[in-house]
Amino acid sequence: MKPPQGLDAAFEDDPHGVRELLRGLPEPGPMRAAVSDRIEQALAAERSGARSTPTTSTSSDEDAHADIRELLASQPSPGPMPDFVAKRITVALDLERKAQADHDPTGMRDLLRGLPEPGPMPQPVFEKVEHALALEQSQRGERPDNVAAFASRSSSTSRTSREGSGGRRGVLRLTSLAAAAAVAGVVAVGGYQAMQPSAPGVNNAGPASSSSVNPDVASKVHVTSSDRNYTAASFVQDAGALARSDASSGISTADAAKLGSVATPQGALQCAAAIGQGVLDDSSRITVDIAKYEGKPALVVVVTKGTTSTGWVLNRNCDQSQSPVAGPTQV
Repeated sequence: MKPPQGLDAAFEDDPHGVRELLRGLPEPGPMRAAVSDRIEQALAAERSGARSTPTTSTSSDEDAHADIRELLASQPSPGPMPDFVAKRITVALDLERKAQADHDPTGMRDLLRGLPEPGPMPQPVFEKVEHALALEQSQRGERPDNVAAFASRSSSTSRTSREGSGGRRGVLRLTSLAAAAAVAGVVAVGGYQAMQPSAPGVNNAGPASSSSVNPDVASKVHVTSSDRNYTAASFVQDAGALARSDASSGISTADAAKLGSVATPQGALQCAAAIGQGVLDDSSRITVDIAKYEGKPALVVVVTKGTTSTGWVLNRNCDQSQSPVAGPTQV
C-alpha cells in the first residue's frame, strides 16, 4: 500500500478538518520563478551559515517586510471563502467561546479582576469586627451542642497579637471581603436561627435581663423537659397531666446547659410572656414543658389559677411578639 503523500501525509489524522479546509481553497497555481529563486537562496544561505547570526538592523527588517508584502501582492486572489469553510470556522469559534464561558459562567472572575486591590484592613474596621465577634460570643451564653463556639483567647494574647512585631500585620492580611464575609456569616447564622422555631433548645432572642422579671411571678414557674410530642388531638389530656405533675425537681444541670436560658424559671417566664403578662401575673402556678408539638420543637405553657388550668403552645424562639401556635385551651 502506497504511503500517504502531500496533504494526506501532513494531516493524516486531521482531527480538526484542516485537510478538508485546504482542499476547499482554490488551486494557487505554480510558484513564480522569482519566488522559487528567493526560497532557494534563503535555504542556501541557511546551509552555509551566512544567516547564523540574526540581524537586528531596523532597515533590514523593513526591507524584509517590504519583500513579504511584495510577495503576497504577487499571489493570485484566493477569492471568497467557501460556505462550508466559513461554517466550520464559525462553529469552532462558538465552541471556543463556550469553553471559555464554562470556566467562569457567572463572569465573577472578570469582575473581581477589575476591582482595585483592597490592601490591608484598616484598624477601625478590624476592631469593629473583633468587637462584633466577641459580642456574639458573649450573647450566646449557654449554647446547644449543635452550635460551635468561637475560639476564645485571653486578652493578653489578643493584645500581644496586635502589638507584637508582625502580629497585627498578620491578622490584617485578611482582606476586607473576608472580613465582610465573616460578619455576614455571623448575621446570617443569627437570622437563620431566629427564623427556625424547630431548632432544639435555641433561644435566639434570648430572655430579657432577669431584673425585668417579677421575682414573685418567677417563683411560680416550674420548668421541665419531657421531650413529649404533644398533638392537637391529645393536647387536653397531655397538658392536663402536665398541670398536675410534680415539676418541682426542675431540669438537670447537664440538660439545662444544652437547652439554654429557657430552661431557667426566669428565661421560661420571659418566653411565656407572649401569652400575656397579665395572665401570668394572676396565676397560682405556671408549668413550662420544653417539648414538641406536632413533631416540632415547642414550649407547652400551662397556667393554673385556682382549680382552672389553661394551656398554650409557643414557638421555642421566645419571640414575645409571636402568636401562640395553639391555645388558649382549658385542660
